[in-house]
Amino acid sequence: MRDCGCLAVKLLIYRLLFFAGLFFAGLCCKTAHADTLVLTTLDEFGEPLPCRILVRGSDGRCAVPDDAVTLQTGQDRWFMSSGRCRVNVPNGDAMVRIERGPEYVRIKEHLRISSGSASKTYQLRRWIDMRQRGYLCGENHLHVDSVQLAPMLVSEGLDFGTSLTWWRGPDERRPVPKGEGRVRLLEFAGHKVPTSIYDAELEYAWGAAYIQNLPAPLPLEAEPNRPNLDYLRHAAAAGAIVHYQGGWSREVLLDALLGCVHTVNVCNNNFALHRFQPRSRYSNLLEVQNFPVYADTDIGMLKMNTDTYYRLLNCGLRLAAGSGSATGVKQAPVGYNRAYVRSAPGDSLDEFYKAWKAGRNFVTNGPMLMLRTESGGGPGDTIQLPKEGGTIKVHVEAHFDQPLASLEIVVNGEVAKAMKFKSAKSISSTIELRIAEGSWITARCTAEDRLLSDNELKAYKDPSANNSFRVAPSRLRFAHTSPIYVTVDGQHVSVRKSVVEGFQMLERFEAFSRKNAGARYQATMTNALETARARLLAKAARQPGDEPPSYSIHRTMSEITIDGRLDEAAWRGATAVGDFKFPWWKTGLKEQTVSKLLWNDEFLYVAFRCDDAHIWAEQIERDSPVYQDDCVELFTAPNSVHPFNYFNIEMNVGGAFLDRHHPSGPGKAETPNWNARGVRIATTVDGTLNDDTDTDRSWMLEAAIPFANFASVAQHTPPHLEDVWHLNLNRLGGKTNPQYSQWSPGRTERPQFHAPQYFGRVIFRE
Repeated sequence: MRDCGCLAVKLLIYRLLFFAGLFFAGLCCKTAHADTLVLTTLDEFGEPLPCRILVRGSDGRCAVPDDAVTLQTGQDRWFMSSGRCRVNVPNGDAMVRIERGPEYVRIKEHLRISSGSASKTYQLRRWIDMRQRGYLCGENHLHVDSVQLAPMLVSEGLDFGTSLTWWRGPDERRPVPKGEGRVRLLEFAGHKVPTSIYDAELEYAWGAAYIQNLPAPLPLEAEPNRPNLDYLRHAAAAGAIVHYQGGWSREVLLDALLGCVHTVNVCNNNFALHRFQPRSRYSNLLEVQNFPVYADTDIGMLKMNTDTYYRLLNCGLRLAAGSGSATGVKQAPVGYNRAYVRSAPGDSLDEFYKAWKAGRNFVTNGPMLMLRTESGGGPGDTIQLPKEGGTIKVHVEAHFDQPLASLEIVVNGEVAKAMKFKSAKSISSTIELRIAEGSWITARCTAEDRLLSDNELKAYKDPSANNSFRVAPSRLRFAHTSPIYVTVDGQHVSVRKSVVEGFQMLERFEAFSRKNAGARYQATMTNALETARARLLAKAARQPGDEPPSYSIHRTMSEITIDGRLDEAAWRGATAVGDFKFPWWKTGLKEQTVSKLLWNDEFLYVAFRCDDAHIWAEQIERDSPVYQDDCVELFTAPNSVHPFNYFNIEMNVGGAFLDRHHPSGPGKAETPNWNARGVRIATTVDGTLNDDTDTDRSWMLEAAIPFANFASVAQHTPPHLEDVWHLNLNRLGGKTNPQYSQWSPGRTERPQFHAPQYFGRVIFRE
């Protein structure tokens, strides 16, 4: 009986809940009674204009047509309209927002919805027509399948599209559409957008890279432990265009030096509609000592994007400004970040990408920015100046339908002209720039988006403050041009500080690669790094007045006796390499060194005469730390094709010496048990050794080093006439006046002789 009673009670409860549900459902249906709102959007000629639309009803919900393609941005759910649409909206106040890319004035309006159906027609006003100005637009980062992509591209007014159908492998969620060829016409509402459909994204710890316009699907398998280089080499060889997410990406410098990168995204997915991503942790992914960390603000993230891009340009690389939104992964409209490329109205997608590769563009998420020279040159062009340099007059103009905040001209990473504003929406200026060395010139501007009130903007704040992928509200909009390049006497840009940082980046990337690349990719990366260093080294030598010194080593036809006296006719007739430099000098005497070099078929001869008031040497064993004594050193990379495969021989006043072979560059594994054979050393001292109570005058060291010791690396042993070796001569000042001096000065912040990128050049001659 107790069980039957319990069952009866349960049935009663179920009946009550059922009827209560019906009652409340009726209330909800009554409250949410929907009326039909018909929206029509027209262009300036009265023709239907596809747009992106947001309708928020009095119930706080977003209304969308049943069959529409939608886009979620925070709490907002937009839909794509062909120019006419119907939505069901509850009675009461509704908000309508209508947008179509950056060239049209956005509409934001409140409507009163009453019983029955209502209709509203909007004629959008174009505030600028970039096609008439000679530009077409596209972007490089869209994770949207072709069915949904067509309405999005058309509704945002993009001229060209991209479909990343390969993302860490073929993306089954975004398949390649049916058809033939690498370009498909995606159609919506009678509008067709040419779209490259074999596009790919690499996204592992090496850095996100986007490949557009491949002729066929990427044939390589996705492997997390495979660096980007193999994929990008394939892409470049196939004629594709390659973009990197940012100048802060780990592998970007290596790949750019190897010619596999065309653009770097300045407008990237750190910025979206009314919000940005605080990504300070991207500031220094390679953990290079003393690199800056940028603030987790919208301006801080913009500075992170621009500074790291400028560092690459300052290394002598030609890289266009890139732009991408990551729609489909990030909550951003298609083309929110886009590139405007100087193109003719009838240009094909191939021609558009070719012009973007050449840097004939600017990137933006709002303002329009144009830069040109008085002679008509623009971004992507090169201006040639004579040896004495010259003056270049540049004209810049910025336009937006929101207030501009700043407009700047940047030369080699430094602001050459800055203008600030409060409410201007259109600005132009012409300035003269004095150019004395290889340079690049860009323009950039910022604006404040005031469409939303402060309360409305708060809705874009991420409630998860500790989320590593959080977003924050922002009014920042900006634009940036690709560079105009300037050569002086044929020399391209090479900014010393950036080149030094470039070598530091390659060093840290090598450590990262050794740790993370698969075993079968290690050899490829070692060779790639060696080539990249050589190319950066070549670019480092292009700055006028900054080239490493060179010296002609003449052949001696007479016998030289190694006795430390330097009294043979051959030594007397030899020219000294030149004064030693003191790149890290702070205090103390700059005691000078005179050094000479000679050669014959068997030996490389080197001689040093060192001014020294206090001569000191305690080390007497082979490979002991002779660098703690008064010491001279010869460092050489005997094959100019492999400038980081070098040897060092360090010799103190007593004739003790230390020798090493570094086949893979500084800080890497040395050749085990390598010892130079047949080295002869002799020294003489004008003073007293190891006695600081008196004042000494000088000491001399003479050495003969058999060429056979370098045979494993050198192109020829003995050298052929006109062979070039990279070489440096160094001196350490012992205990009393421990100075560092060199023939070819290094540019590292701290004393560092193991820096083959700064070695001088020696040419073997009769």
